[in-house]
Amino acid sequence: MMRRRTSLRRKPRESNNVIPGDIVGAVHKLGIRVNQITDSGEINCWCPAHFERLGRADRKPSFNINIAKGVFNCWSCHFSGNFPQLVAYMLGASIDEAISWIHKQGTIQAVPRILAKREKDSSVEEISEASLALFVPPPRWALRRRRLTIEACERYGVLWDRERDLWIIPVRDETGKLLGWQEKAEDYRYFSNYPKRLKKSHCLFGLETVPVGVDRMFLLESPLDAVLMHSLGYEGAVSSYGASVSDEQFKLVLKRTDLLISLFDDDAPGRQARDKLYGRYMGSGLRIAVPDYRKIPGLKGKDPGEMTEEQIRIMVETVVPATLLPLLRARD
Repeated sequence: MMRRRTSLRRKPRESNNVIPGDIVGAVHKLGIRVNQITDSGEINCWCPAHFERLGRADRKPSFNINIAKGVFNCWSCHFSGNFPQLVAYMLGASIDEAISWIHKQGTIQAVPRILAKREKDSSVEEISEASLALFVPPPRWALRRRRLTIEACERYGVLWDRERDLWIIPVRDETGKLLGWQEKAEDYRYFSNYPKRLKKSHCLFGLETVPVGVDRMFLLESPLDAVLMHSLGYEGAVSSYGASVSDEQFKLVLKRTDLLISLFDDDAPGRQARDKLYGRYMGSGLRIAVPDYRKIPGLKGKDPGEMTEEQIRIMVETVVPATLLPLLRARD
């Protein structure tokens, strides 16, 4: 059946998010190939929109539907929305027609082990891929201000909370599993983790974009600066979520490259982190290079987000081996 294109850029409205009682059965009726029902209360499937959006089939199940909320998200092609939107897409129908279809799908059939898990510990915050369906792609004004491309944001999975005007920066482990996200304001000083106890010391932002055996990696403090580097054409940019690198994060770098270009901020914490990085890991087999910020004409900022594109180019092209850090310290 020919499907009509349905825009899924808007945040799903609760009033329109009608969920069928037997959501698993409804998914099967829609012809979506199911992989498994997870203990966290999600239907893990092969994405039905992959071919249309990416020109290829979903190679591994990357599409998740939250059973309790009815929202869905593909972490690979970023196809997301609420359940009526999914029905509308699959049937080539309008939202009203999709809601009518949902109402005809019978009575509630609980998934016992999922409900038992929720009742056992209802205080635990469940993080799932489908949770990201509550957010939208970053608006144009925010992209322009940060000089980010929408392609780079999609590659790194960066989204936007339209209700509060916040950047949503995903935190994933080495396997790509979503652990939570950072919330960062654009127009005022606000920064928070979700969930509150989110641990990032064993994760690198953007790691999933870097293939094993890459010639070089760029390590930055800010995740959005890593997205900026990619937007400007520099592949292999990741972030340590701050001015420090744990042993776990360093091991992730070692698995992918033998050259790390440390682009920590040109301020006291950044220089301290730069020196500590080299001091701790020299002799590890990883070559480490650092920028000589004094070589960048007219530099007033301390990180790529505060530099011009030309200054970033010079910074990258004039990096020096970390063995020369004593000379750089003398200039600091």
